Amino acid sequence: MWRVLLLCLLLFSCFLFSQKVSGFITDEEGNPLPAVLVFNLRTEQKSSTNLAGEFTIDAKPNEELRFIRSGFERFSKMISNQDYNYS
Repeated sequence: MWRVLLLCLLLFSCFLFSQKVSGFITDEEGNPLPAVLVFNLRTEQKSSTNLAGEFTIDAKPNEELRFIRSGFERFSKMISNQDYNYS
């Protein structure tokens, strides 16, 4: 099964409101993955990656994002206040 490499650049401020979380998703070889569904499990907000594998979605710390693409394993991560490189 393919592994999805997710580089998620998290941008947060001090406010309690949802903030924009943006990042990009690539495969093991570093190729961008378009059409990956990005789903906030708490708010049920959805987004998807563009042709460059980039996405933006509203999320707060401690909310979980799920990443889904046909033919790939589902991948979920909790949001925090820091920048992360998930693999």
